[in-house]
Amino acid sequence: MLLADHVVTWNEFKTTFRAHHIPDGLMDRKLNEFLALTQGTRIVMQYAQAFNQLCQYGGYHVDTDAKKRDRFRRGLNTKLKERLNLVRVDSYNELVNMAITQEDYILAHKAEKKRKAPVEPSSAPPQRYRLMQNATPQSSQKAPQQGRWIARPPQQESNARPPTPQQNGPRPNPQQPLHPSNANHCFNCGSSTHFARECPQAR
Repeated sequence: MLLADHVVTWNEFKTTFRAHHIPDGLMDRKLNEFLALTQGTRIVMQYAQAFNQLCQYGGYHVDTDAKKRDRFRRGLNTKLKERLNLVRVDSYNELVNMAITQEDYILAHKAEKKRKAPVEPSSAPPQRYRLMQNATPQSSQKAPQQGRWIARPPQQESNARPPTPQQNGPRPNPQQPLHPSNANHCFNCGSSTHFARECPQAR
């Protein structure tokens, strides 16, 4: 029970309000989230916004401006932390402004370096494959079989073509008799497929 003439300060009101509306478990969760906060892949402005939102749950970790600056500096990425490590500033806002300025310098330097980088020659265009039939040799005793369709580079197309009859000479006809048919060679039975000495019939 407060006295009638007691003037409530802002810190008293804030403590009483949080104790009534915000559970202790939620306060602990937000505190751990604040202590683990880092810049990561965010730009400085995004990191500063997240830092300010969680800073209200930091308690004694950020109860002074010096502690607030130290906590913000710890969460910066490696390159910015290296540039601002030896810089002395008087306030948290000044540290945030310097971090934004240094980030702009870094981004501008990367863009200039990328623009001046030599252009590498483009690689040779990929070869286009053509679909062609892989002819299989035909057996003299079997019916011709259908070849498979395969993809070959252009330089291999000439090597993959089957040889023409002119290159390998005429192929023997499987139906052609073993001996010429212009005369009867077997004087015993009159057949043109063998000679008389090979005739199976008795003489």
